[in-house]
Amino acid sequence: MASSATMALLGFFFWIVVARNFSPEQVGVGTSLISAISLIAYLSLLGLNGTLVRFMATSRARDAQITESLVVVGVVGIVISLVYLMVVPLYAPSLAFVADNPLYASVFLLAGAAAALNLLTDAVFIGARKPEYNLLLDGLVQGLVKLVLPIGLLGLGAYGIFGSVATGYVVVVVLSLLCMRRSLGFRFTFQRSAITKSQFTYSISTYVSSGLAVLPMLLLPLITLHTLGESHTAYFALAFQIALTLYGVSYAVGEAMFAEGAFDESKLPSLLKRSALLLTAVQLCGVVVLIVSAPLVLTLFGAQYREHALDVLVVLAVGAVAVALHTWADFVLKVVGLMRNLVISGVMCVTVTIGLALLFGSRGLTWFGWAWVIGNLVAGLYGGFVVIMRQRRAGQDLALTGSPDAYRGQTETADAD
Repeated sequence: MASSATMALLGFFFWIVVARNFSPEQVGVGTSLISAISLIAYLSLLGLNGTLVRFMATSRARDAQITESLVVVGVVGIVISLVYLMVVPLYAPSLAFVADNPLYASVFLLAGAAAALNLLTDAVFIGARKPEYNLLLDGLVQGLVKLVLPIGLLGLGAYGIFGSVATGYVVVVVLSLLCMRRSLGFRFTFQRSAITKSQFTYSISTYVSSGLAVLPMLLLPLITLHTLGESHTAYFALAFQIALTLYGVSYAVGEAMFAEGAFDESKLPSLLKRSALLLTAVQLCGVVVLIVSAPLVLTLFGAQYREHALDVLVVLAVGAVAVALHTWADFVLKVVGLMRNLVISGVMCVTVTIGLALLFGSRGLTWFGWAWVIGNLVAGLYGGFVVIMRQRRAGQDLALTGSPDAYRGQTETADAD
């Protein structure tokens, strides 16, 4: 949570600098490139981040598994980035200048691999129960790098915004590897098939569900660009970045619950109860604070952002409750091994969110916000329903009671299914 808060705070100042020094059109193009890199990063993980968190604590081949994961994710990141550069002129001509410039294209490929590796090293630190390194690297180092670069890259226009973020990814990946070596004793170890077949199956399920969970938030800016134009993309992207500050609580609590549950299954009953109560209390307070402060916050970015982004920011703030429900339910499904239902939840979120955005997005930015909220709410209700029904069938209340052996039996049954 401290890492998320630090990233949000420095990211807030980053976007103030960007909004004050770049035109809305440039901000729209820059945020579209950043969204594309974020999407590429998540697609490149292949679910290996979840596998490292779930199994690293008990693995005898930890270094070999981490090494294999780093190589696979880095290569996949470059390949997907290359595919993106090949197809971007077809659906977003305003972004085609990246593919046409060899230097811009090379940096884009490097950024795609670095962003993916950054997410993977984050998972390594979480699985090792050393999240303080994510606070230091993602929160402070990456945030400061992004904050100081935009002015120096002002002459590059929209690509200067993207270049600031890309540089932050590269710097953090290098430092993460050094910290892994120093604090975890990690050494590159090349071993054939270090990741077992069962772990690979778990990775694929996690990969599909994670990709589905991330797709809506990364595709919405691109749909906005295509539907409403560059300026409106900037307004929506900025509102979404502010809302992500609030959503970060859900993701942080979910990741912590997942890591601790994987480390010691006997903690699951108390973990589920405590995480649910914590999310409810913090998110409700956060919604009120964000709605009240939204006009002042947007004024810091400029009058045009307050005029055009206020309504959608309020909608996204209210949606934090739906995001919390969806995130919590997904992590519960993941930790107890209900992977098929996890994928179904993701499909529902993508289908509802993207479908509503395509159908009603032309009416204005607020409709994109409601599409996001409703998609998360539907997926969260489905996930919660599945957990409750599973509890009843198994005769266990996963949130409040149950023995460690019962939990272990449920997980093994779900994995077998």
